[in-house]
Amino acid sequence: MQNVKFISLYSEYKTVYANRKNNTPPVIRPQRRVAPDPHTSCCGYITRGSGSTRISCFKTCYLLQFEMGGMPLSKLLPYSRELPYGYAPGIFPSLALVDTRPDVCMRLLLHSKAQNGDGMESLRARCAALGIREETADRALRTLSRKDNCFAAVVFEKYVCTLLETHPHVVLHQPSDMGNMGAIFRTCLGFGFTDIAVIRPAADCYDPRVVRASMGAVFAINIAAYDTFDAYRTVFPAHTIVPFMLGNHMPLSLAAAKTKEPYALVFGNEAKGLPDSFAALGQAVRIPHSDAIDSLNLAVAVGIAAYAFCTERKNTDG
Repeated sequence: MQNVKFISLYSEYKTVYANRKNNTPPVIRPQRRVAPDPHTSCCGYITRGSGSTRISCFKTCYLLQFEMGGMPLSKLLPYSRELPYGYAPGIFPSLALVDTRPDVCMRLLLHSKAQNGDGMESLRARCAALGIREETADRALRTLSRKDNCFAAVVFEKYVCTLLETHPHVVLHQPSDMGNMGAIFRTCLGFGFTDIAVIRPAADCYDPRVVRASMGAVFAINIAAYDTFDAYRTVFPAHTIVPFMLGNHMPLSLAAAKTKEPYALVFGNEAKGLPDSFAALGQAVRIPHSDAIDSLNLAVAVGIAAYAFCTERKNTDG
């Protein structure tokens, strides 16, 4: 990594840092493990002034990355699924990220023409309090948003979530539309569904278009991806499967009243829906609508179903 020095042990780091003029080793804030790859697992931040540096765990020792003489961090790359980091474009998605998962935040990117409104001031203040580096990055923001209307973004380490066994799940089978996926995440959070399984191949939940469409809700829920639906079922065999599809279907209101937790609401791809084989996995459910349309948008369908099951759950709980 250019302009970054690596030191293999923390004790050696303290010696080098202490020998720099007017500097003493700062305190390390412990952080939880956020990635499955030990090369990128964050063990802590070292806060220095308004910026921060990151310690990554490598087997039994530490690889410490820190700036030398104020030199810039490595160049940010255009987003791709393969990158170990992602971007939260926009003030409110960035605020949601900083508030819900501060441990994965790396850098705050600002446009030189950004106005200091309430949202921007809150974002800068939160990042400063957490020791997140702030930098002007007009070109990176333009590339990220593909427009000139993105004035802030937070760079974050990608992380892995685990779905809770006792919670109801929403399962998206091979969703492909970025906007739909982001809207679904936001809607599910609004109706109390915080555990979502995504069956591959699927849109990338960390894609900036998904993050922005979710208005940051993606960071407040648990999302786990599986190569097949069978792989999901192996992990969660106790969940009652509720497939939304045509066939010998049950009315939505009745399904919401009869289905006991834990359950999984399963939705198919935008173009094809669920394969016919899902009818054998559970009682099919269909959302009624007029004959003027052939189907509902996926995000709309998930929203209607989530509302129905959420309302029934509230009625049951009293």
